[in-house]
Amino acid sequence: MMSKIARIFKGVLSMGDMFCLALSPIASVGFVIFLIILASGWGGHLSLIHQYETGGRTTTARILYDPDPDSDYLFLDYNGAAGAPESGFIRTRYFKAETIAKYQQGQFLQVYYLPEKVEHEVIPVADFAEFRQYRGYWQDIWIPLLISYVIMIVHPEWLYLGLLKTGRKA
Repeated sequence: MMSKIARIFKGVLSMGDMFCLALSPIASVGFVIFLIILASGWGGHLSLIHQYETGGRTTTARILYDPDPDSDYLFLDYNGAAGAPESGFIRTRYFKAETIAKYQQGQFLQVYYLPEKVEHEVIPVADFAEFRQYRGYWQDIWIPLLISYVIMIVHPEWLYLGLLKTGRKA
């Protein structure tokens, strides 16, 4: 005879199994979509690295404001391709907080910039290795990717839907 705890545990497992079965079609499609999003983020970052390495130019920039820990940008002025002064920014998401904290208002630094881009994003030359190692595109997607993968492992029936027999004989 099953104890009360065993029956409760069996009921919870049964409910979880039914929940995974109901979500398995969505999880199958979601897994593919999450993989595409992840590949797109990775490819976009690799493309940006390649653009800075091949077409990026180096110049000296001056930081306009002290870095704000809550800001996503660090604003600066630099001389552009034609020698004209331009305003640009550093996206702080690519760098560790300690890296951004070392910058101060009025400080000069060497930066890479892309002259053909409308958006004036620059990357500090000294911190380019840290920019290359950025994996932030992975942060928001790994949990739903893992959940959809686990659901597909528990109930992979929808993956085999195309293999079902139609009942006809040849």
